[in-house]
Amino acid sequence: MPETLYRSVPVLIVDDDRAVRRSMRRVLESWGCVVAEAGDGKAALEQLCVPEKRLVLTDIDMPSLDGFDLLETINERFPHCGVIMVSGMSHEKIIDAALERGAIGYVQKPFRLPELKAQITSALRRMATRGDAGSAERDLAREFARSSLAS
Repeated sequence: MPETLYRSVPVLIVDDDRAVRRSMRRVLESWGCVVAEAGDGKAALEQLCVPEKRLVLTDIDMPSLDGFDLLETINERFPHCGVIMVSGMSHEKIIDAALERGAIGYVQKPFRLPELKAQITSALRRMATRGDAGSAERDLAREFARSSLAS
């Protein structure tokens, strides 16, 4: 049975790898999320033209509009959305750049379910209390992302 926190949460998965999108979709739907997919940043923006609060899980390295450009556009045009970066790049500078640019989480691929769930839970709680994202919160998100790399 899906946990209450995840039930009916709209999530957009953005990744140019169909297998990754399919895998994440299965997991998120099993938790009760309502999932949509996009193969790149441009396709994602077309799906975000709705006023609902939505969580976006995006890859960084994609054709046409990469994850950082997508993150910047979402923050400007859709501030009610939250973005978690999902990438195979695990260098601390990449994580720091993502969080400094406004991501509310970072998950390394291949993702582990406990890490993914923890990042999504944290992101949903922050989105629920939006007005949020001060520098102290970004620092906590950064430390959480770094600690998950070490494990």
